[in-house]
Amino acid sequence: MKKILGLAVAFMVVAVLATPVFAIGPDNAVKNPNIVIEDYGPALRLKNGLTNEWVQGVVPLPNHHMMKDAANFQINNAFVVTDPVSQYYQLENKWAYYDQEMFAQLLYKVFPFPEPFARMIAAMFPEGMYFRWVEVGQ
Repeated sequence: MKKILGLAVAFMVVAVLATPVFAIGPDNAVKNPNIVIEDYGPALRLKNGLTNEWVQGVVPLPNHHMMKDAANFQINNAFVVTDPVSQYYQLENKWAYYDQEMFAQLLYKVFPFPEPFARMIAAMFPEGMYFRWVEVGQ
């Protein structure tokens, strides 16, 4: 019994010591095609089309934003937005479809993007964008 217990403890020690070796470090991050490193911080593209971004040097927002390019994904039950300013706050935890113009308005009227920059971002999504936000924390 003591031998089995001793082997189990030894196996656990080896497993705990070897675990950090398997972690994705900075060397492997450069080779990962799903990692995007921008000036503002890193981002990770997920297989389901979502992108998680970590923005450095800003106060964390209590919202989690999820976006999907309408050219690559379709969400059949998404609400079609016609006024991004008034409808944004009514659509918490619901998928909403923003065409290119509505997405630009969302960026410069609801979020603090300058209008030319917002239009440049929206131009990257000619078929529109699916957007969902959830309030976390507080």
